[in-house]
This record gives sequence, C-alpha cells and structure tokens, in this order.
Amino acid sequence: MLAVADEGLHDWPREAGSTWKENYYWNLADREAGLWGFAHISLVRTAGVAIFSTAYMADGRARFHRNQVEIGDGEVTLDDGTLAVEVVEPFEHHRLRVAAEGLSLELDYHARFEAFSYSGRGIAANRTDIPHLRQRRYEQGMTVTGICGLGSGSDARRIDIDCLGHRDHSWGRREESKIDGWNWAAVQLADKTINITRSFSGDAYNVNGFISSAEGNVGVCEVDFETLAAEEKSGAPISTRYRFRDDLGRDWTLVSKRFSDLFASVDTARRRPSTIIYENFADYLLEETGETGWGIDEYQRRQGNK
Repeated sequence: MLAVADEGLHDWPREAGSTWKENYYWNLADREAGLWGFAHISLVRTAGVAIFSTAYMADGRARFHRNQVEIGDGEVTLDDGTLAVEVVEPFEHHRLRVAAEGLSLELDYHARFEAFSYSGRGIAANRTDIPHLRQRRYEQGMTVTGICGLGSGSDARRIDIDCLGHRDHSWGRREESKIDGWNWAAVQLADKTINITRSFSGDAYNVNGFISSAEGNVGVCEVDFETLAAEEKSGAPISTRYRFRDDLGRDWTLVSKRFSDLFASVDTARRRPSTIIYENFADYLLEETGETGWGIDEYQRRQGNK
C-alpha cells in the first residue's frame, strides 16, 4: 500500500559503496503544440549529490538541461533554479516549472488514474532475483496542462499545453551498468495507461507492469518483445512489438513506431564501450482494440547483449 509519505523523500542506508538512489520522473507529449520531453531528478544520497535534468523537443528544437548539486543529510528541495517540482496534493497534483534560456514551462500534472505500486507483486511470472536492481517503485498516468514559453523579447511566444503524460517515483539499490538490459514501454492511450517492463541480467530476468483505466489497475505478469525495425548503421530500434499478459489472463499486443529520438545522452551512450541506451518517443497501436496513442519506448543494453 502506498502512503502519503511515499510522495516525499525516503531514508537511505548510510553505508560506504551503496548504490542506493531516489528518482523522480515526469514526461509529456503534445504533438499539436510541438512539445514533448521529460524532467528527471536523481538523488544519489550516498554520494551526496542530486542530478537535475530535462530534455524537451520544443518547436522542432531539442533543448537540454543537466545540473549536479551537492546535498547533505538534511532537507532537500526539488529545485535547482532551472527545474522545480512541487507536490501540491499527493498522488493527485504535481506542479512542474522549467526556467531555461529560450524555454519556460509552467505545467500542472493531475492524476488520470490511481498510482500503481510494484511492491508485493508476487503474482508476476518469471520473477527472479536481480541483485543490482532492488527498489520500490510506483507509476501513474497523468493529464498535463499549462503554458510553454519560447524565445525572449519581441520573439517570445506562449503555447497552451493540454495532453497526456506519465510520472514515476522509485527508491532503493540499483546499479544500471551491471544490468545486462531492459525494455520499458510507458504508453498513453485515450482510455488507458499501459506500462510494461522486462529486465535481464545473465540468465535471470523478470517482467512486470500494469494497465490503468477508469475501472482501476490490473497488473501485468508476462512480457516479451520483438524488434521489428532498426537503423542499419547504429542498430537503434525504430519499431518494436510487445506481447504481454495481464493478471486476468488476457493477452495483449502493442506495436511502437519511433517519431522522435530526442535525448543527447543517447548519442553519448552509443560511444561508450560498455552500455548502449536507446530512448524513443513513439506512436503506439494496441492491436486487439485498434486504440492508438503515444509513449516512451526505452531500451538499455550492455555491449554484446541483444
């Protein structure tokens, strides 16, 4: 069960070498307004730093912010001067502000469905222990409204934002560089949010996820995927088919097709010898119902794993 306190910061182990961290994340995509992207805050408490980052495509131009701030054992605010987030009402309303050169955002995230917690998910099929990934996590489909400001002075423009988005909050031990890979799809349809994950390390893997609707949340217990198309030179995925089963025994199929490869960190990661990261904003089709929407289509791979 989630408690109001879970929207805030959590205590962490004061031990050397711990990989414990606490992350917050919010995304959105308003295709009509020409804006999509995300904001992310990672509190690496055992290292005493907070990393604030944003990546938005706005009016055809990618805009990025990354800032590392030293933090102590005391109270930490979710504000680095460029990105600021306020929990107005736990599990119901978050307010996000970005004040960057040439881009400002004033966004209100309101709950579209009840938050889904992964804690105690004993029903998940194929669940095996991955020691580098031990955390608590909840996710939630949201509506997003607000204002996007572009440019400055006489060239300044304001654009109304009204779209769907997603947010999540996690805390615990994790060391992504030691995980062989994962696939994550976070999809917004008109009447549903679908979130599915498959992570693996060596022969061990686990799957999980959920479907949110007005009727409530239903967990996902099996997930598999197939890459349908990829870039010829880089191998970056363009389209993927996800097959999954929910806790009610229903089988589903999602197909993604990338419309934006936004993040600067992706290009950096592709040059690293050990880890490859692909993160797409994609159009999605739920084959069984014909419903369409958009979502994140994220892949992480250690080199040599497919």
